[in-house]
Amino acid sequence: MARNTLLRSSGYRKLWSAATVSELGTQATFLAVPIYAVSVLDADATALGLITAGQFLPLVLFSLPTGVLADRFPRKRLLVISDLLRAVVVLLAGVGAIAGLLNVPLLVLVGLLLGTIASLSYSASQAILPDIIEAEDLVSANTGLQVSRSAAQVVGPGAAGVLIRAFGVPVALLVDAASYVASASVLGTMRVRERLTPSTGASLQSFIGDIRGGLEFVLGHPLLRPMAIASGLVNLGVASVEAIYVLYAIRLIGLSELQVGLTFTIGNFSLLAALPLTLGLNKLKGSGAVFVVALGMQAAGLLLIASATSSVLPVAVLGAALLLRNAGAISWGIVATSLRQRVSPPEVIGRVAATVRTFGSLGLPVGAIVGGVAGDAIGIRPTLFLAALTALGALAYILVSDVASYREVPTAR
Repeated sequence: MARNTLLRSSGYRKLWSAATVSELGTQATFLAVPIYAVSVLDADATALGLITAGQFLPLVLFSLPTGVLADRFPRKRLLVISDLLRAVVVLLAGVGAIAGLLNVPLLVLVGLLLGTIASLSYSASQAILPDIIEAEDLVSANTGLQVSRSAAQVVGPGAAGVLIRAFGVPVALLVDAASYVASASVLGTMRVRERLTPSTGASLQSFIGDIRGGLEFVLGHPLLRPMAIASGLVNLGVASVEAIYVLYAIRLIGLSELQVGLTFTIGNFSLLAALPLTLGLNKLKGSGAVFVVALGMQAAGLLLIASATSSVLPVAVLGAALLLRNAGAISWGIVATSLRQRVSPPEVIGRVAATVRTFGSLGLPVGAIVGGVAGDAIGIRPTLFLAALTALGALAYILVSDVASYREVPTAR
């Protein structure tokens, strides 16, 4: 039923198509920026940590206010504006790379701008989905979006590696800019009847009051609160690894740019493991079991990355590690998003999504900076093992919370 309902929804089809196109382009920038920093700018681990932190910091600073915007203003319009702004930023970065003007501070600035816009896009996309489809179809809808995202992530890194190898980083950035324009064009034709929060005024006091409402809902909820905290902990470890992964793969393991892209491609086949795990385990044991297994997979993936060597099938080992880590993240994301959308009243759904994202994002800029600095101070491999231990700490926290034992939550709609 859910599948047929989703296929008949024009709004969902267009949201799905736009997400797929933009994600394909995003993979190009995701690979191009660290490769440019390492290969052209000869950046060290600390510099890579700062660049990665620049991408993550806006998620902490701006997710709460953008959540209010997503509840107050038309979400479709916010999504279109976000895509067009990202197209401009990436286009300027590509032109800067062609002119040889890009340096580490400018790459940090690019990350800050893209992260700020992404926080608005995320809040709007999370809030608009329940306006397009019924509550009982949310798990299927989020799974469909994750399928498209994962498919793009399978194709994207390998294609980006070929693009970068053949034509250089600027071309990869220009491709990403074009993908955002295409996504905005599709979203602009989407018809949706949005349920927005009646404005209580444009004053700073009312704005802060709206933010407080989202915070109180999440912090007072027995499931959303521990989920948000666990997300922050695991993301602390994940960001530490992401900040230095390309440096680790190229300089310590000895991979080429194309081989690095291949490890990401292998890792992004994670959907094949995540979907049966999520849907099957959720049906048999409940979503609490999915959360526990998902965190365990992420921790195991980080441990495997830290254990890789240049002498034992490094591309296969790193690819498998990324696959394991990504599969856990996908499983967590599908069930967590669906749970949050079910328990959140329509008038606060944007703020709830933003609040959870803020807590989850707290570990990202900190982890990126710590990963970079620690990578230079104590070495890359010890830093990777410490990151894996952080993910294990998140797993331990969830095991002693109410999340591990819950099965189904009644909808708030």
